[in-house]
Amino acid sequence: MDLDLDRIKIWEEECYGFVMWSVDSIVNHYKSLNRFGPVTVIDIGANVGKVTDLLLDELDVKEAFLFEPVNLLHQYMVDKYRGNEKIKLFNCALSDKDTPHFQIDQQYLINQLDRSYTGDYINLGVSKYCISEDPTMVNCIKLSTFLNNNPYLFNENLIIKIDTENQDFPILKDFQTVLTSFKNAPLVEFEINFFGGSNYTSEQCQDILDSLSKEGIYNKIILKESMEKGKGDEILIPQFTK
Repeated sequence: MDLDLDRIKIWEEECYGFVMWSVDSIVNHYKSLNRFGPVTVIDIGANVGKVTDLLLDELDVKEAFLFEPVNLLHQYMVDKYRGNEKIKLFNCALSDKDTPHFQIDQQYLINQLDRSYTGDYINLGVSKYCISEDPTMVNCIKLSTFLNNNPYLFNENLIIKIDTENQDFPILKDFQTVLTSFKNAPLVEFEINFFGGSNYTSEQCQDILDSLSKEGIYNKIILKESMEKGKGDEILIPQFTK
């Protein structure tokens, strides 16, 4: 199965059920914060933009920044969101480094596919891209670089969704460097089950989570407990509002 426009259109129709449960959790936790005014979304690993679409339906979204390194998926969203001034698209990856030559770990993602997916269904994100295209080198920036280049975002009500297959924890590590710059700590949803491809150990990932919960900024998350419960993702919930 090649990654082509027809497959992407089918995936857009099918993936609603795969992301709705996580979007429900994001929306419910965000509403519990009782923050006033519109929300800004940063969607990292946007794929076809389905998470952002659902958040647009559920919340008063001021603007949304979507990051997707796969050229075909990015172009699909360019056509999809043409004329929508709320949507800003970026054809690059995010991690903990700024580089025009970031290598996606192809073998790790292929192994994940072998263990996770069977039959005709294949994730149409970076995983599928790594199998169907070569080379697997993409442009990459740090989340902190993007935020520092757009400092007004530190004063916005932010939801950050991270789904990169294996760079979520490097992004979270970099995110720590700008955490004190926010007026209100963003709500952050991320994948917790595919951390191995970043070459981080479970201990290093737990250290990152511990640092984010330090001083009561976020809820405490225990990596081992989440993995034992079979959770695919977790949410960093701000514990206070300035």
